[in-house]
Amino acid sequence: MNESLQDKSNGYEAAARQFMASRNPQIGTHTVREWSRGIARGSTILDLGCGHGVPISQVLIDEGFDVYGVDASPTLIALNFSGVRLTEWLQWD
Repeated sequence: MNESLQDKSNGYEAAARQFMASRNPQIGTHTVREWSRGIARGSTILDLGCGHGVPISQVLIDEGFDVYGVDASPTLIALNFSGVRLTEWLQWD
């Protein structure tokens, strides 16, 4: 079978470790904090395409939300357990 048809993560699976190493943990945090001010603390948020959870899921958790993360890359899901306290992680393709 064609490899591109098997990778449901749009290439993130193949580049997972490089993506994690190069992802700036500050990009997007201000925007997410601003956006989340309109949502009641303790609410549940579904983070589709959460990757390894940094920085977006982590910011939401720090702001008091219950976050469920879903990503198509099994590697990113496996690696996201290193410090991010999501309510639940799910690999989904």
